Amino acid sequence: MTFSCVTLGCKTNQTETDSLIERLISRGHVHIPDGGPVQAVIINTCSVTAVSDRKSRAAISRARRGFPNVVVAVHGCMAQAMTEKPPHIDVLGGTGDVSKFITELERAAGEDCVRPPTPHQTQNSKLKTQNLTRTRAFLKIQDGCSNSCSYCVIPSLRGASRSVPFGAVLSGAKAFADGGAKEIVLTGIEISAYDGGIAPLAAALAVEFPEIRFRIGSLDPSCVTEEFAETLSKHKNICPHFHLALQSGCGKTLAAMGRGYDAALAEKATGRLLGAFDCTLGCDLIVGFPGETEENFQETLDFVERAGFTFTHIFPFSPRPGTKAAGLPGRLTNAEKRARAARAALLSDKLFAESAARQTELDVLFETEKNGESAGHADNYFQVAVMAAGLRNQIRRVKIMDVKNKILYGELL
Repeated sequence: MTFSCVTLGCKTNQTETDSLIERLISRGHVHIPDGGPVQAVIINTCSVTAVSDRKSRAAISRARRGFPNVVVAVHGCMAQAMTEKPPHIDVLGGTGDVSKFITELERAAGEDCVRPPTPHQTQNSKLKTQNLTRTRAFLKIQDGCSNSCSYCVIPSLRGASRSVPFGAVLSGAKAFADGGAKEIVLTGIEISAYDGGIAPLAAALAVEFPEIRFRIGSLDPSCVTEEFAETLSKHKNICPHFHLALQSGCGKTLAAMGRGYDAALAEKATGRLLGAFDCTLGCDLIVGFPGETEENFQETLDFVERAGFTFTHIFPFSPRPGTKAAGLPGRLTNAEKRARAARAALLSDKLFAESAARQTELDVLFETEKNGESAGHADNYFQVAVMAAGLRNQIRRVKIMDVKNKILYGELL
C-alpha cells in the first residue's frame, strides 16, 4: 500500500504521525511524503478549538475531492469525538489503539497490500524512526491531561495524564541520537505533569546526550519553580526558549478558565526563567473569554508586555460543546474577539521586533534549503536564514544582519 499523511495541530500529533508512518513502513507499506499517486491518505486531526475542527474537516474534504478513489483514513482528536463514521471517511480511528487503526486501514486498502518489507524499506523505516526528514526530532514523553480547564475538550479525548517510562524515553532519545539528530523536542499533551518532574527528566537527558540540544515543549507556569530554573540552567544544551501555556494575564479570567494558578504565580515563573537564562519566552493567549472585560483584557496585555514574550500564539475564544465555558455568561461577539486578537497581535509584533533587534550572533540548526538559501532555528527559537548551501542538519554560528517577515537573516561565522 502506498500512502501519504496530513497532520494538523500540535507537535504531539506530528510525533504520532511519525510513529504511525514508521509502523506502516515496517509492515511493508510505502510512504509517499511529497504527493503523487497513493492508495491511502491518512489525516491526523486536531480538535483543540472550533477553528481546528474546521481545518480538520477541510483537510478531509480536500483529500476526498483530490483523491476520490483512494482510502481516506482519519484519526486523532477530532476523530475521537466522532460518534459514528461519516460516509466520506473510509477508516475512522481515535487517539488510541493504533494497531486496530492499522488493521482497518489495511483491510480497506485490500488484504493483498500487506507484504514483508524489503531491506530498503526496512532502512527507510529506521530513518523515519530517527525523524531525519526533519532535523529536529520530536520525542513524545507523555499523553493525556488530568486538568479540568473550563474551555478544553482534550482531557475527554485523550484521557488522563500518563507518562512514558524514563527508560523508554532514554531509548527513544538514543535512537534519535544514533540517527544523527541534533535537536530533540520533548513533547506531549501536558508535559508539566510528567511523573517525577519534567526538569529532572530534561536534565538527565542533557547529561546523557551532551552533543544533542534539548527543547522543552509547552509548560504550565505552575511547574516553573526556583528548583526547575536552577536544575535546567546548569545544562548548556537545554535550549534557552520556554513556551508557557499562559492563556491569560488576568487573575479573574484565569480563575474562570480553571487554570489552577493566578497571574502573580505566572509572573513569578517568567521572572525565574529570565533570571536563570538568557532566553526568549513564548506563550499561548485566549482572548475574548466569556466575562472578560476591557480592563481584564488590558491586564493581559500589560502582563505580556512586562514579561516581554517574544513569541505569542493568539486564539480568539471558541466555545466547545460539553465544556463549562460554553455555558458561561458574558460571551463576546465575534467582532469583539477579532478586535482583541488584532490588538494582541500588534503588541506581539512589537515585542518580537524588539527582541529580534537585540540578536547579534546565534547558533542555528539548519533544516531546509531552497534556491541556495539555508534556513533553520536558533537555540532561542528564532528562524534564521543565510545565503549558503549544504548546511542541512548542521549547527553553525550566524552573525545576524537583518530581519524581514519575522525571519532573521545573517552570515556564517
